[in-house]
Amino acid sequence: MVLLPTLLYVFILIFSQQAYAQVPPPQVLPLDPLTPEEERVAEAVARADPRVQQLLGSGRQRLIEVAFLALKPEDEARTEDDEGRPIRIGRHAAAVFIRYEGNLGVNAIVDLQRRLVTQVESQDGDIVPASFEELAEARELALQNKELHHELELTKYDVEGMRLLAIEESDPCWKHRCLELLFRRSGFYRVGLPRVIVDLTTQTIRVEGGTR
Repeated sequence: MVLLPTLLYVFILIFSQQAYAQVPPPQVLPLDPLTPEEERVAEAVARADPRVQQLLGSGRQRLIEVAFLALKPEDEARTEDDEGRPIRIGRHAAAVFIRYEGNLGVNAIVDLQRRLVTQVESQDGDIVPASFEELAEARELALQNKELHHELELTKYDVEGMRLLAIEESDPCWKHRCLELLFRRSGFYRVGLPRVIVDLTTQTIRVEGGTR
């Protein structure tokens, strides 16, 4: 009496697995957001490009973001939407890197279908946004500073970061990537604390002012 339900359960399980395996993966449409796999491909293809490698050099650098990019094809016929067929514009991504030495941004346009870089350009690092990974690094550098960690009890705060752009050569952040850390607890930003400025280029911390 127990064997039949057991066999029935095994049969249903096997049938369900086979049915699931026969379901094709969802089709990625031309204007859909990038999938995680496409983001990984875009970064790998960009890093393998000799032009990108030359601009990034051998020093410290980081991937800032991989963004979806909709490009109109040169062949106008490919932009016509046939019945039952999506517009054929391909899939492209922009991989943006920062090279800390010289504060240089590197932007690579990747054709995901052909897996090649179609365009590479450099840009002023000041216009390259800060990434979540940079904020995490800045917070970790602050936590590693024993005096600062003890004085501000950093683990009690939610830490956010704000980009600092120097406008004078005398500023220590001139041509460097700097973040000022902001401290929030219970939904309120704390005032009167010292300014904590993290220089990601030199991986150092500067503390200014504050009532303490």
